[in-house]
Amino acid sequence: MIYETVMTLISAGSGITGAVLGAAVSGKLSRRNEADRERKQRLREQLDMFYGPLLSIRYQIKAIKEFQLELSTITGEELPKIFVAGDGDRVNNPDTLRQISEDRSPSFQAVIEYSNRQYLGDVLPAYRKMITVFQEKLHLAEPSTQKHLPELIRFVEIDERWVAKSLPREVVPRLNQSEERLKPFYEDLEANFAKLQKSLAQ
Repeated sequence: MIYETVMTLISAGSGITGAVLGAAVSGKLSRRNEADRERKQRLREQLDMFYGPLLSIRYQIKAIKEFQLELSTITGEELPKIFVAGDGDRVNNPDTLRQISEDRSPSFQAVIEYSNRQYLGDVLPAYRKMITVFQEKLHLAEPSTQKHLPELIRFVEIDERWVAKSLPREVVPRLNQSEERLKPFYEDLEANFAKLQKSLAQ
């Protein structure tokens, strides 16, 4: 009887211990899974609400500027050809030159005018949108990205002042206004976007 009682107590104790250990392991796994879900949720927010939108805007600006440069180069090469006669010699008659210029130059000038309007209507607002995303979603930016915000604001501020004709042309060269200054920012965006995607896939 005493033996059976002892064995019953041991069996009960083992069951309690097993239950306690099982609950502890289950709780630990649950906390780990929750932490992993929260980590992945933040990664998705960083990709969907910050890095993705900024990279998309960056690629839009890049595509427009590259096409404008290509078109400008081709236009510059083709413009002199309209003043060349069929035999390959340059037209020298003043009246003919004036007529050609009146007939053909406007279409070439329109290339420049369209690009200027496109910068004001599409490109500059895109830069402004980048700043807005930065300001509204700064908490989703990695520290390496946050440090580039002042340079982006500076770049846009200079262009805004130039467009508003509130910046003397003599001052512009000293400001070293160039998109090359934003290159580290663009590289950081791409690097972090790739890193976050890789982390999310793990």
